[in-house]
Order: sequence, then structure tokens, then C-alpha cells
Amino acid sequence: MRNLRTRSGRYAATLVPAVLLVSVFAACAGTAPPHPTSQGEAQAVPWAALPILPAPAVTPLPVPPETAPCAAGQVQGRYAGASGLTGGQIASSFIFANSSTAPCRLNGTPAVNLSTSSGAEITVKPGP
Repeated sequence: MRNLRTRSGRYAATLVPAVLLVSVFAACAGTAPPHPTSQGEAQAVPWAALPILPAPAVTPLPVPPETAPCAAGQVQGRYAGASGLTGGQIASSFIFANSSTAPCRLNGTPAVNLSTSSGAEITVKPGP
């Protein structure tokens, strides 16, 4: 009988603090302070279950047919920043603009070559 009491006492000594700890966490879980409004009272955040709409189509501006293609000296490119993507990828953005006074047009997708300040080309290998 003595071994049974010792075991029960050990279980009780372990169980009581565990139950108290769980009770404290459960009591704290629902006590987050509400977000006050400008009047100082808490209010619910309004929510409406709206459908997800597709992005609007972007229509390019019409270019008069007599507009000449841009020469390399008429176009200025600028690095516009980068964003981190998942899987260790980085997406970079570039802005191209006509830097001359004469109108010109760019067609298609520009090719971007990287080079050092001395003009040596930098080879970029695509990822895996």
C-alpha cells in the first residue's frame, strides 16, 4: 500500500502544476486588449465576404504608326528595386524611358545585359 501512495503522490505532484499552467494559459488566451476607437470604446472590425475580382485589363496607349523605333541613345534605363520571392528568388524591376525630345517607341520585351563599370559583361546563370 505504501508504494501505491508514493506513486499517487508523485503523479499528483506532477499533475497539479501542469493543470495550473494550462489553466493560466487558457485564462490569458481570451484577455487580449480590444482596439479602441477614437471615442475610446472597442468595436468589431467590419467585414464583408466579397468575391475576388480579376485584375482589370491594362490597355496600352495607342502609338501613332509613323513613330520611329527608339535608338539606343534615346532610351534610358533605371533600376527600380527588387522584391524577395519564395525559394530564394529575387524579382527585379527596371524602368525604361525616352530620354530624348523626339518621340520613339519600344516594341517587345527588352533584353538586359549586365556589365561592370569598365564595360565587361557579367554572365548571369539561371537558377536550378
